[in-house]
Amino acid sequence: MTRKLLFVPLLAMIGFFGCSFGPPQADYSGLGLVEISGTITLDGSPVQGATIYFHNKPERVYSSGVTDSNGRYTLMFDSRKSGIIPGEKTIEIVDSASPSESSFDSEGADPNLPRLGSGKIPAKYNAQSTLIYTVTKSDDQVNFDLKSD
Repeated sequence: MTRKLLFVPLLAMIGFFGCSFGPPQADYSGLGLVEISGTITLDGSPVQGATIYFHNKPERVYSSGVTDSNGRYTLMFDSRKSGIIPGEKTIEIVDSASPSESSFDSEGADPNLPRLGSGKIPAKYNAQSTLIYTVTKSDDQVNFDLKSD
């Protein structure tokens, strides 16, 4: 009988506190995220350590990725979830190994701080980007073969 009496409060505590102890989990199911990866090359050579942003500037919503030694990236919606919301995006590719030429990074930035960017990636792909891409649900690979100025 004593065991039954101990079991009832234990069940009540589990029901009250729930079964998971930890931070609440985000629900991404309503966003329609598309998993995108690809390769970035400059004059045919892989670009290592670059950050790529796919963003919608008016809403300031973006997904980003960083290239590995083979120039491969995977877009992340946030630090836990990969993917991107479909739609038309402006693309900025920044040499993240040094100070940044990205207009996206610098918006609202402290003008007294040094800007990153080695200049390896031409401005037409970052601060003055003319790259536009429309992400659809059927996309999974988006490659960029950049050309030097």
